[in-house]
Amino acid sequence: MFEALPLAAEPYAAALDLVLTFVTSGYSRTSAIKLLRSPHFHFNYDGKPVNPLSVDALNLALREINYLGGFSTLESIVKSWKTTKNTNSICVSPIPAGKLVLNLAKQLLPITEPGAPAAHLDVLLQFLARNGTVPVSSDDLRTRHLRVRVSIISVLTALRDAYSLHDERPNNFIELDRTIRRWIESHTFSPRRDHAGVCLVDAESAAFGNFSSVQLAGLIDGEWPNRP
Repeated sequence: MFEALPLAAEPYAAALDLVLTFVTSGYSRTSAIKLLRSPHFHFNYDGKPVNPLSVDALNLALREINYLGGFSTLESIVKSWKTTKNTNSICVSPIPAGKLVLNLAKQLLPITEPGAPAAHLDVLLQFLARNGTVPVSSDDLRTRHLRVRVSIISVLTALRDAYSLHDERPNNFIELDRTIRRWIESHTFSPRRDHAGVCLVDAESAAFGNFSSVQLAGLIDGEWPNRP
């Protein structure tokens, strides 16, 4: 009604949520697979995109060995696969996707160590800038995605600058994660509107508009309930 929508409801905000969950869950299997499948990021292994079937194979392999998370555990698993020919029963190897997840975890590893919130936000901003991409979509959706991404990056940048000026005490990322989510939930996003399409106006404003057709929404005199 007021030309503004919750910023947290935009798809790129959900993409940021995948990154935050990947870190706070200790690089769990579910969060890693969801991150690799996100269309808002472009991840490469040896300069090439990872085969989606390798991501499926990684999901199956980690589930078979009951992987629950942890960087050291993930690193030992991927290293053991380098010397093992058959890691699971399917043909596609999970090694490319496994190495990619390990590389992403290394990029975000400084966040898991206690440190200044501004430093943690710097690592997060670098990760988003390094791996971000624009999903294939129409021009309107592409423009909207770019505007939303700028808004979220601006929120994170403002939060980083505030921490660097007023609070440099070492902290863990769990508390910063809550702050990031609260900041994004408190912001709105105004999509660009044109003069075409459906306009929702009140009775007083409708008198000043030029419309090709008008549909009355609400109650007319005969539909009002009887007075008690």
